[in-house]
Amino acid sequence: MFEVSLEGNRLYFPKENSKPKKKDEIKYFQNILFVKHQTEDRFDPLIIRYYPEEIESNRKFEEVNYQMMDEKWNGWIDLFSYDEHYLVGYKIDRGQLTHTRTMQKGMENGKKSFGNENKDVIYRCYDVATDWYDGNTGVYLDTTHSTTCDFVEGGGTPGGGAPSGGTISGGGSDIGYYTPSIPVPNLVIYIDSSIKNNSNLNCIVEKLRLNYFVKSIAEFTENEEIARNTVLKTEQLDPSDRQGTTVHISGNNSVIINSDALDRPDLLIAKTIIHELLHAEMFAALEANGVTPLDNDFASNYNQLVGIYASKEPNKWSGDQQHKYMAEFLLEKMGSVLMNFHKTHMPEDYKKLEDLINIPGSILRKEVPLEFYSNLFWEGLQGTHAYDIMKSTTANYPILSPYQKYERDKTTALDLGKPCGN
Repeated sequence: MFEVSLEGNRLYFPKENSKPKKKDEIKYFQNILFVKHQTEDRFDPLIIRYYPEEIESNRKFEEVNYQMMDEKWNGWIDLFSYDEHYLVGYKIDRGQLTHTRTMQKGMENGKKSFGNENKDVIYRCYDVATDWYDGNTGVYLDTTHSTTCDFVEGGGTPGGGAPSGGTISGGGSDIGYYTPSIPVPNLVIYIDSSIKNNSNLNCIVEKLRLNYFVKSIAEFTENEEIARNTVLKTEQLDPSDRQGTTVHISGNNSVIINSDALDRPDLLIAKTIIHELLHAEMFAALEANGVTPLDNDFASNYNQLVGIYASKEPNKWSGDQQHKYMAEFLLEKMGSVLMNFHKTHMPEDYKKLEDLINIPGSILRKEVPLEFYSNLFWEGLQGTHAYDIMKSTTANYPILSPYQKYERDKTTALDLGKPCGN
């Protein structure tokens, strides 16, 4: 399953005649979701619409999509077939699914309604005139007449936290499309007492558990009786300069954070945990026929990479092979995850980083670039072909080479703090 933004250079948007113009209007946005058919060798295109409930939930496509909902997003998500037949809707509260709704046929008085797993929601429709304007110039284009539908909880007045201003066309959902489901995480991670008893590490892990990407690959538990395939713990590693490691034996992973490397800034500890969780996820994906949110073509890409380097490292399960995959396919995603984590869960430390990169005499940057966070992961990817290319690439002064940027960013990160305490 993969998603494509419908955001383009030319936008057309409606304004309902009966509504006054608002300064900060909350608008829905839509993308195309390509879902692999469950029985046939094809992808079906679906339309996915997001209805944020507040201005803060109006987010960029890179930050919010069907498989990446963080704890700051609230609203409704509706899925339609490509010919606008309604399939299913989800209510999201702080990144968690709380309600679902589907179209039901044959209601009293010929009305259609939505069944909600927690509340009764009646679906009522009325005619509305809509003026259309060019999104770039504001020039009036046309007026159309259509049926607009509201969701009414318990048969009362319209509202109930459902999407406002959404126009639903089409009929029921019996059209031969399979409704996509968000894959269950491959990893079930038990948090060892060595983590829970370390206030600094426990704080970092608790914050990581809220991250949209970490939630997509891992479910955490502190209950020893629940079946799991991964344990997260801290202990002294040899050699002592190793920041972390993941040991895979008979389908089980031990993600170990070096207890001798906890005096680093919290952002760098979080980076190590993310790196090791990716190892555990790749082990799980290799056992699950390549099913993982890391990459829609994980199995193909990974096998292709193993084939390229087979003469040097024939064991496709090895950590070195996984490092090659991270460096060539995941580096930007890893940086994006770490950046989102830093901005969302360590805002004061992020502000400190903004000040550090905007030193007097430097070019003023409004925000920390994604490249900064991606560069931090190179430290664990040394020895890969991608790392060697990065290190050997040169640039003419005053432009910094990729390796010089890596060294600069690695040094800058060491000046960050420990918002989770020592």
